[in-house]
Amino acid sequence: MLTGHTGAVFAVAFSPDGRWLASAGADSTVRLWRVSSTGRPAPTPAKVLTGHTDFVNCLAFSADSTTVVSGSDDLTLRLWNVPPGRPAAVLTARGGSVRAVAFAPDGHTLASSGNDGVIRMWDVVRARMTGSLGQHAGSVRGLAFSPDGRSLASSGNDRTVRLWDPLRRRLVATLTGHTRAVWSVTYAPDGRTIASAGNDGTVRLWDLAIPDRVAALCRVVGPVDRERWQRLLPGYDYTRTCAA
Repeated sequence: MLTGHTGAVFAVAFSPDGRWLASAGADSTVRLWRVSSTGRPAPTPAKVLTGHTDFVNCLAFSADSTTVVSGSDDLTLRLWNVPPGRPAAVLTARGGSVRAVAFAPDGHTLASSGNDGVIRMWDVVRARMTGSLGQHAGSVRGLAFSPDGRSLASSGNDRTVRLWDPLRRRLVATLTGHTRAVWSVTYAPDGRTIASAGNDGTVRLWDLAIPDRVAALCRVVGPVDRERWQRLLPGYDYTRTCAA
C-alpha cells in the first residue's frame, strides 16, 4: 500500500517501461514512485510534482516513458519530464476541467477532453494545440489511442463511445448501447476490439470490424436504420454510422 496523498486519489498510471508509477488526485499533486526490478514501487515517492491549483483527474505516459501528462480542474494540462520530474510545459485547455488524456504511440501527439466535450489535439514538442476532432454531447470521461495510433476512442456522459480518425480529424463511428455515462475506454493490444465501462454496471466489448462493415453498407445500400440493421447484422448492437 502506498500512502502520501492528502486527499482522494483519482488516477494512476505505470510507465510503459515499468520503471515508474504516477498517481494524482484531490491534493493537486502528481507523485512519481520508482518501481523496482521486482515490480514493486518504493514506499515513498521519488518526486512530488506541484503546480496544479485544483484536482488532478487524469494521467498518461508517453510511449518512451520520458514524459507524463496530467489533466486538472484548473483547466490545464501539465507535461513533466521523467525523471527527474521537472515541468516541461503547461497547456491551457480553456474549455473546462480536463477529465481525460491520452498519448499517441508516436510520443508527440496528445489528446485531451473534459467537461465541454471537445476533443483537443496537441503537439507536445511545440507545446501547442493543433486543432479539435469534434465533441460529445456532454463531458468526456475516457480517451484511448489504438496501438497503431490511427484511431482514437472517446467515451462520455452522453452514453456513447466514439471512434475518430485523428489524422483526417473526422468522426468514424458512434457506438451506442450503454444506458448511462461511459467512464472509460481501452483498446485490446491487437487493436481489433474496444472495451468500455459504464455507469450502467456493464463492460461492453466492441468488434471494430463492425463500423467498417456498416460504412460499406451505407455506401452500397444507403441509410441503415435499426430495422435494416437487424436484418443485415443480427446479434450486434445498433450503431448509427450514416444518416438514417
